[in-house]
Amino acid sequence: MRLPRLAFVTAFVAALLVSLGSCAETGVTPTQPSTPRAETVRVYAASSLSGAAIDLRDAYEAASGNNAVFEIAGSPQLATQIENGAPADVFVSADIANIDRVTAANRAAGTPVVVARTFLAILVSAKSRVSIGSLSDLAQPGALIALGAPGVPVGDYARASLERAGVRVQPVTFEANVSGIVAKVQLGEVDAGIVYRSDPFDPALAKQVTIPASVNVEAQLSAVAVSPVNTGVKQEGSLSTDVAQTTGELNAAGQSFVSFLASPNAQAVFKKHGFEIPL
Repeated sequence: MRLPRLAFVTAFVAALLVSLGSCAETGVTPTQPSTPRAETVRVYAASSLSGAAIDLRDAYEAASGNNAVFEIAGSPQLATQIENGAPADVFVSADIANIDRVTAANRAAGTPVVVARTFLAILVSAKSRVSIGSLSDLAQPGALIALGAPGVPVGDYARASLERAGVRVQPVTFEANVSGIVAKVQLGEVDAGIVYRSDPFDPALAKQVTIPASVNVEAQLSAVAVSPVNTGVKQEGSLSTDVAQTTGELNAAGQSFVSFLASPNAQAVFKKHGFEIPL
């Protein structure tokens, strides 16, 4: 026997209410499809990457759906921060020596990868008081020259290049990173400095002079994932203090960013900003 339409609807609603009531009694709620949460990768990168950082971030975020936050400073400064427990996921250094420091501190979570190369150049201020067209001109009387401090990659590379050329320079300032050299040259505080030829500068404020390949030095930018740090409690007598303990564990998010830096997308960004791809 066919039910009248109204009776059919009434029966359907009653059945639905019984079903919902059963869910409420058992504590079961309808499931919703979950959206994967984006991870934030903290990248501690050498000052030589300051010009490329935004493009690298944008390319990584577009490719991965994750976020990248850059901390830009001199490689030795960043290595010290990581040694002391800074929450980095990736370290990009302008030399291997500072990568080795992070490895010795048990913070490296993988094998370092060379992701880009660059070479040295002389940056001459538009306000220079002397004529500078070669490395030997940096040694002339009265020339105010900026170099990276000892232990700073751009400074160590510069000293190696000057030694190859047989040139002795008396710098008036030693900078903690290459950005400091660029700034002082552009401000006219010094006549010139040795920087990377991939470093961005304002052509209205400075010009670049090529250093011959025979005395130039290659700088390799290396990246490594950084292992997380756990905070433990150290007990000394009646005193207890929080201490950072390196785990040496793998860091999937950091490793994914290192892999990205070696990808064609990232290599295109490096080339756009004057770097050369690894051999």
